[in-house]
Amino acid sequence: MNSKKIRIIGLATLLLLLSSCTLGRKFNGSSTGNEDQFIMSYDILNMKRQNKLNLKKDDSVNCEITNNKGKITVQILNEDKEELVTKNYEKEADYFTFKAPKNGEYIISVDGKKAKGNVSFIKY
Repeated sequence: MNSKKIRIIGLATLLLLLSSCTLGRKFNGSSTGNEDQFIMSYDILNMKRQNKLNLKKDDSVNCEITNNKGKITVQILNEDKEELVTKNYEKEADYFTFKAPKNGEYIISVDGKKAKGNVSFIKY
């Protein structure tokens, strides 16, 4: 083989190795959550992340979603795991307020596929 073919094969192998480093990653970012908030910023989200919020009847949660790449599904479930909110996002932003219909524990779920962006759910 001549040196030009060896260089091309070497470069192709290097590119393949570098691209595979991120393909299998499930999460790259930061996440914080407690009973009053769930905030996450991510460069890679290929999994479901959840947090529980303790809410009283008529408590409100500010929900901000910015999805720059890929797809995410946001869900809010009550303690009986009934879906109260389900929204799908693909390269879009949204802001809405969720009002708790009764006292209890609520699950905020964000499921991503090749997603990049941030979400914020803050009780006020």
